[in-house]
Amino acid sequence: MKIGNITLQLSGIDLACLKEKDIMEKIKVDCEEKGLTEAEIGEINVYINVEGTAVTAYYVCENGSGAIRLN
Repeated sequence: MKIGNITLQLSGIDLACLKEKDIMEKIKVDCEEKGLTEAEIGEINVYINVEGTAVTAYYVCENGSGAIRLN
């Protein structure tokens, strides 16, 4: 499993501290809950949206997509 692209959008926040390892672990858990194995996930593209105090990562992989809350 690897990340293809990460896009960060900031709205009303000066600085965001995001750790790739934490994001990947949350995405892996979300994909496993959807029935995907690590081999089926493949490459992942991640779009991170910061809106107010909410930080959400939207992702698309070879066999699915989803969103996870990062804070």
